Amino acid sequence: MFENLSTLPEDPIDVIMEQFRQDPNTFKVDLGVGVYRDENGKSPIMKAVHLAEQKLTENAASKEYLTPAGNTDYCSLIENDLFGAGHSRSLVSVQTPGGGPALRAAADLVKRLSPNGRIWVSAPTWSHHLLVMSAARLEVLRYPYYQIGEGDIQREAMYSKFENEACAGDVILLHACCHNPTGQDLNGEDWTELARICNKKGLIPFVDVAYQGFAEGYEQDVAGLRQLLEAVPEMIVASTSSKSFGIYRERAGMLTMVSELEAEAASTLKEQLLEVTRGLYFMAADHGAALVVEILQNDKLKTLWHSELEAARNRMMTMRNFLARQLEKHLADSRYNYIAEQRGMFSIFPLNPEQISRLRQDCSVYLIPGGRINVAGLTSDNIDYVAEALTRELRI
Repeated sequence: MFENLSTLPEDPIDVIMEQFRQDPNTFKVDLGVGVYRDENGKSPIMKAVHLAEQKLTENAASKEYLTPAGNTDYCSLIENDLFGAGHSRSLVSVQTPGGGPALRAAADLVKRLSPNGRIWVSAPTWSHHLLVMSAARLEVLRYPYYQIGEGDIQREAMYSKFENEACAGDVILLHACCHNPTGQDLNGEDWTELARICNKKGLIPFVDVAYQGFAEGYEQDVAGLRQLLEAVPEMIVASTSSKSFGIYRERAGMLTMVSELEAEAASTLKEQLLEVTRGLYFMAADHGAALVVEILQNDKLKTLWHSELEAARNRMMTMRNFLARQLEKHLADSRYNYIAEQRGMFSIFPLNPEQISRLRQDCSVYLIPGGRINVAGLTSDNIDYVAEALTRELRI
């Protein structure tokens, strides 16, 4: 069996990580991997998480299985953080091992309920969106979102694509905030218009909430999601605590089906969803979810966590502003000033593979293919160096 295996393309992020590790240059800069880094270039454990872990260890009494739906306290708390209180929608949620499995479980459920299902994904988007949706054997279509180098959303082209080519029952994948890889987010008017189109065409929004708290604030970053909640009859939401709590390897996420179903039908939906997740992983690990529960249920830890999240957000904003100013100074024009207005960890530059290769080989500045940079990889020590290196390529 195994002798018939064919070679697959290497994952570009894995390649970049390995090249970075092997680079002997003592002044090398990783702008590729999508994790938050502090001013020292480290991806630290939050103090609130450390304290929560101590409490969990002290009070742990069992490692018994939970149900396949996972940690119900986690689901209830994250539902409240995402959707708020006072709405009348039916929410069917299960804990997942991070955001990726939430996306895959949703895609598998869509395929199960709609064998000819189609999903629209932004151009550009996180590369794993394409991988996951294709692996579920959904038909993947692209909608225009952002022209690299122009600094704004292609609104009219996006709306037109949905109006003219999307069909009833199609799913449209949207980024709640901190769009990956562009950093260019939808505004309130965009969410309103997308809700109108979804209702008119019978489309189902599927919102990926991966970076809550990294854009404008933890509550503000789900404003668009809540607009949809009030406006459309059905919605799918995949969320993760990986970034907001800095618990990447702990794999804490959630998948939620939003509907107007009555209790009995909602119970049937949950049974269908759990049958999908049991076929994928049976039960999500509990440690990460338990950490989040400990923090959100403890006022002191929650306050500390909010302050740490705000500090991370402000640092990324500072790096954005400084990079925009440095590029304006070196290029003698303001064409990339929009970087300061974008949000989250990512922005994207119009760099071809040869330019990205030169940045790596000549400057030890590491980007993934496509030109995405992680602004959290910038520090006060390296930002001038990076700006000068980028300038040399952007002038070409």
